Amino acid sequence: MSMAGAPLAIAAVLLAAGSSRRFGTANKLLADAGGMPLVRCVALALRASRVAEIVAVTGPDAEAVKRALEGLGIRFVHNA
Repeated sequence: MSMAGAPLAIAAVLLAAGSSRRFGTANKLLADAGGMPLVRCVALALRASRVAEIVAVTGPDAEAVKRALEGLGIRFVHNA
């Protein structure tokens, strides 16, 4: 709660712009983790925290990351 009693609007930044060089040839964000891409598991945990907004910063494989996060109401920003 803020000083005035109104709830705070907190956003989460999901950093999904890495190139996964140490992971091998695959993008670790898209690796299977319990039947879904790892990046989606992280986004679901953020959503469960009840943050007001999730902003995902994408990089390589941006379109695949966006597909993995479909339906979660996430805003995307691309980091070239």
